[in-house]
Amino acid sequence: MLDLLQFIHQIRRSDVTARCSTPAQLAGLQNSRLRALLRHTQAHSSFYRDRFAGLDLERCRLSELPILKKNDFIRHFPGIVTNPAIRQEAVRHFMEEPSNIGKKFMDRYVVCHTSGSQGESAVLIQEQADIDKTFAMQIARGHSMPKTWGTLWKKLTSSKTRMSVFLFRKSFFPSGAAFENVPPAMHRIVNLQRLNLNDDFAENIVKLNEFKPNIITAYTHVLENLARAELQGKLKLRQAGCLQHVTNISEPLSEQARDKIERAWGVPIANHYAMGECLGLTLGCASGNGAHVNVDLAILENVDRFYRPVPPGTRGEKVLVTNLVNLTQPLIRYEIDDVITLSDKPCSCGSPLPLISDISGRSNDRLWYRRGNHYQELAMFLFKKIAAGSPDIAEFQVHQTERNRFVLRVEPKPDSYFQTVELLDVAARELAYEKLTGIIDVDIEVVDQIQADPRTGKLRRVISQVGIPEDLDNPRSKRMSKEIALGV
Repeated sequence: MLDLLQFIHQIRRSDVTARCSTPAQLAGLQNSRLRALLRHTQAHSSFYRDRFAGLDLERCRLSELPILKKNDFIRHFPGIVTNPAIRQEAVRHFMEEPSNIGKKFMDRYVVCHTSGSQGESAVLIQEQADIDKTFAMQIARGHSMPKTWGTLWKKLTSSKTRMSVFLFRKSFFPSGAAFENVPPAMHRIVNLQRLNLNDDFAENIVKLNEFKPNIITAYTHVLENLARAELQGKLKLRQAGCLQHVTNISEPLSEQARDKIERAWGVPIANHYAMGECLGLTLGCASGNGAHVNVDLAILENVDRFYRPVPPGTRGEKVLVTNLVNLTQPLIRYEIDDVITLSDKPCSCGSPLPLISDISGRSNDRLWYRRGNHYQELAMFLFKKIAAGSPDIAEFQVHQTERNRFVLRVEPKPDSYFQTVELLDVAARELAYEKLTGIIDVDIEVVDQIQADPRTGKLRRVISQVGIPEDLDNPRSKRMSKEIALGV
């Protein structure tokens, strides 16, 4: 009972902070937590102690603190973590055992690793209490439904909020690890349905119609396909009158996707922006205006290529993130090549939290494969998981050569070597885990270097020779018959 009271108190405090604080009060709270983080890292992290030498941590400006590159974050893991008993290789070994999914490292820490979508995969570690704060914040700020003491207690005696979440199968990737460690108290007020996005889409439609969720959280491409199913009459959530809120995660939300989702359900769409290193960075505006920065949990700096602050209303070229919650693996001014625009106006929803009005970075290419007599979308994240199976891979690129055939091109790190067969084994294991064996084929091609697109100068993660099916809404068309006949 005590854990439930504490969790509800966290929800209420997070809600009141976001709704009732003035910008000056929020700035004061953020600065107070920043100073506490700096004191803690100076005392317990040898890496930061050396970096902060000569700085007055009680008075220095944020811009005076050194920038943290991802390769330094990975390479200096032993000096960054504030518990010397934590060893990176021990954490990696722990995550190599599938039976450890959902368990705590050293019976204390929630661990995961990034996908490596911007280079080498990073090992991440935090306390369960950090996860609890993130979920409490999401309940408090992630939707427009009331969060008063009365409404929260009512959930204990009447129907719980029904929430459907689309993820990959259980894994040590950030979102998977987070939902494997949902605060026990949360289950007292939320009925959580976890669906696998690689399961047969028609089967997931049946499950959703039976569950009748109040909230759906999923990748953009999943939400768009669910909206299509709703407009076609296959999904019947609008008819049931149950759905109240939709949250988009991990992928940019295009205007086309937003329009389709709004036409399907007519409910608020929150566009969530975060990363594994700082899950509580933002939360999509409950009114659908963008993403609010949780300044009490993190600091987000929007900067140009020279790390100079970009004024609100102007698109930046990268961001610097400081996680104010995680004291186990401090993240201070961490550089990420994301492109965002901070709004120069207060949000119309009334929140005092800063608003990200545009998120343009790391757009996701679309991959469709044939599954029986219909098409289904394949998240590029699957190939990130395969590539992350070898620590010797520097970059990867996906080529869709036929409708159900893919080639994963990988670039080894300098002075490293691995056998193709090893990565083929990883691919086979991941396909089996996602129940895609015999449905799609994945080949591995090792190259010296994956070249940037000559037109844009940027690396294209996905190159599809077949594109999006022209008959997507009518898969039993003559085109599909032709594809089957040609083996496309």
